[in-house]
Amino acid sequence: MKKALTILVAIIFVSTFAFLSTPRSALALPSGMSVGVDYWNGFKASIFLNRDSVLMHEAGIKIVKLVFTPSALSNLASLVPAIINAKFEVLGTLCNLDLLRTNNINGWGNWVYNTVSAYKNYVKVWEVWSEPDWDTGFGSPGDPVKYTSWLKAAYTRAKQADPTCKIIGVSISAVFSTTLSFLTAVYNNGGQPYMDAVSVHPYCANLSPLPPAQTSGNGKAFWKTQDARNIMVQKGDASKPMWITEMGWNSAGAGTTGSTVTEAVQAKYLTDALNYARTNWNWLEAFIVYQWQDGGSIDGGRSYFGLLREDGTPKPSFNAVKAFNSNSSSSSSSNWWNTSWPYRRTITINHQKVSADQTNFPIVIDLTDIGLRGKAQTNGNDFVFADANKVKLSHEIERYDSGTGHLVAWVKVPALSSTADTVIYMYYGNLNCPSQQSKTAVWNTNYLMILHLNESKNVHYDSTSNFNNAVPSSPLNQGTAGKMGGGDDFTGGYVQAPRVFTSQTRFTFSAWVYPRSGARYFISEWWNDQGAFLQVSTNREVQFYINSFKVSKPITLNQWHYVVGTYDGRTARLWVDGGSPASGSVSVPTWPSQNLYVGDRSDHLRKFNGLIDEVRVSNVARSSNWVNTEFNNQKDPSTFYTIGTEERL
Repeated sequence: MKKALTILVAIIFVSTFAFLSTPRSALALPSGMSVGVDYWNGFKASIFLNRDSVLMHEAGIKIVKLVFTPSALSNLASLVPAIINAKFEVLGTLCNLDLLRTNNINGWGNWVYNTVSAYKNYVKVWEVWSEPDWDTGFGSPGDPVKYTSWLKAAYTRAKQADPTCKIIGVSISAVFSTTLSFLTAVYNNGGQPYMDAVSVHPYCANLSPLPPAQTSGNGKAFWKTQDARNIMVQKGDASKPMWITEMGWNSAGAGTTGSTVTEAVQAKYLTDALNYARTNWNWLEAFIVYQWQDGGSIDGGRSYFGLLREDGTPKPSFNAVKAFNSNSSSSSSSNWWNTSWPYRRTITINHQKVSADQTNFPIVIDLTDIGLRGKAQTNGNDFVFADANKVKLSHEIERYDSGTGHLVAWVKVPALSSTADTVIYMYYGNLNCPSQQSKTAVWNTNYLMILHLNESKNVHYDSTSNFNNAVPSSPLNQGTAGKMGGGDDFTGGYVQAPRVFTSQTRFTFSAWVYPRSGARYFISEWWNDQGAFLQVSTNREVQFYINSFKVSKPITLNQWHYVVGTYDGRTARLWVDGGSPASGSVSVPTWPSQNLYVGDRSDHLRKFNGLIDEVRVSNVARSSNWVNTEFNNQKDPSTFYTIGTEERL
């Protein structure tokens, strides 16, 4: 293992890639495993641009890890923009030992805030410290209680500076016997909400990462990545990704100080580790190789962990990384939808989340992938979705942030299987094409109105071809964070659409709602016991009225719920967050001559208090399987599908 002094050089605040996910959007959940390198924060921008950027692109490197310390900031001011402009992403590690030694946690929070603020247009993934479980300022062994308090301070202040950044926590060394207990203690002391991902450093000394060496001693360190993952799952963090933010082998060779290997063995072990991780750990977003170039002192000897020698010439390990990235990312043009689009990712839909086979089913793709930055058009016009037969699929982009790589898109999938995974592809990288969206084609003629409520001001536009656009009335906050993309915060206002129903005998209302105390009507085309509406009652039920008849289900305030009401000509059904509906028989509604309202009713006496997103109105009664598949997709998109590693022609 590296001494504490060396670890200072490797410490990074990471602002991540949403592969991640949203929880991204969360984060985003895994977009496949990207390979990065640990880069010395003292290198000049000119060295990076004139030599290293070229070699990194050749090797398929995606992420450059840098140490953010007070003494490094002056050099990083020019180095970080050079790395971003060269089309790489930066993983930043924030470390301030002076503040830690004086227990100045308030100063630490302020320093984090200032640093993230200064680099928020460049760095989107931050790692909080490096190997706090041993001797990097938190004691030996490290104090998890103290680290958790510093993690909380860093997360809180970083998110204040840049709400779109991703925070990676723990960064355990994985070698020592206390490694896993340290991670468990961070969870037990309330660290879970304060990290978007967990990182490890599974160094294997001079041993192979694979069995039998993997089963004991330092060789077991690589497998502790899986052990750490198991702890995350047990603690309810299965939706969060992991990162390996350092791993490598010292190629100083025989007869040198420390646990070393030859350059050839270094290349083999690195290949083995990369291949194993890609094949078996689809929750691993990134694998950061320590380090880019030989140099420095470790364990009393020279550090030869690099992919380059001290003179800058590539080692066999460089070629190993190059071969790995080439094999994992290049594809034949014969199975490509259109060769004018140089990049794609596979989207594999989990059949276990599909309640029954569905046709022409709109799914939401909600991901954050900083790897899109600089490759896709800034307005997202070049995004294309296609099926396995290279047939282009209709899609609508609700939101795309080119700075963070956050994409929210609705894609109509012709056939969703409940017995086998469905595979589609997302293409991008054509910087000259017009918009590839076909918004109204996503929503077939059964949809009468689709309001995403993502507009930040003025009219809310209907995504169907029916032009049932809606006009907001104050007080109402548009452009707030919805369940997916944007939403509206109703604080006394409402949204008015045209009259949608006239004589329909079958229909569906649906919306995502976040009710606060006092919330009432959220979809209504009703007056004087005629028509239909959905409301939250004063006794905290969701009620679905048709004329004067109602069905109801309980609801909890101050959290998101997916509410669906259907009528098939005889039976009214109500779902709250999927599952089984409440139901009752009722005669066909008599539709009044009233507009449709979101967040109120026509006399404006039953206003909704809370957030509303994704309002849908249809002229069919959706089935229970349809409703549950929608809920599974929209509640947590990252569990509905997995995103593959970027492929390129």
